[in-house]
Amino acid sequence: MFRLSTRGTAVAVTVIVLVATAGCGADRSGGPRGSSTEVVMAAARRTRNASSARVAVAAPGAQVTGVIDFVGDCSTLKVTGPSGIPMPGSAAVLPGRLPRDDPKGVLDLLSAVKKINVYGGAEVRGASTIRYELTLSLKDLRRKNPAVAVQVDKNLPGLASVFPASIYVDSKGRILRLQFPEQLSSTSTIVSSSGVNVEATTIDFFAFGTAVSCR
Repeated sequence: MFRLSTRGTAVAVTVIVLVATAGCGADRSGGPRGSSTEVVMAAARRTRNASSARVAVAAPGAQVTGVIDFVGDCSTLKVTGPSGIPMPGSAAVLPGRLPRDDPKGVLDLLSAVKKINVYGGAEVRGASTIRYELTLSLKDLRRKNPAVAVQVDKNLPGLASVFPASIYVDSKGRILRLQFPEQLSSTSTIVSSSGVNVEATTIDFFAFGTAVSCR
């Protein structure tokens, strides 16, 4: 689940993180239609149905950019440190945090949704979205998606039994932004009352349908 095979990339690493954004860059047609449960439960599938997307991950101590192949194994990612210097594989593991090298694998965690709150409208990279604040449960994940749960228990042993996340969904039902707490043991909200991120990893998906090369 949290492994990424890269081909032709400048850097191949294993780290810890998350992100999401809009396909046309400035889709102003509003957010998704349907109940919050319908939208959230279908969001990961509709995102993957786009086949590919550019991705940008922002997390304390690292940035990730590249192209995600949702269908095959041709994803290419580059991980850099705070100063923009490529991070070697030896600097990839940050204990107690989510994997930064597999943004598409992180989508599997959304099958663990226990509670949904509609935060309201938000703009992501110029596109209109609706933001949903989620509570995820490992217990529910084990019941709904046991195969994924096994990988989570193996690769993320420090993950809290209940933890928060936020997703931003566009009019086509795709996730443009995904946010998780940076610390796996966190059970508090990832944003303050003023809407400022609190030690969160942010993953943006955008430019859906981008060509992917396996060369």
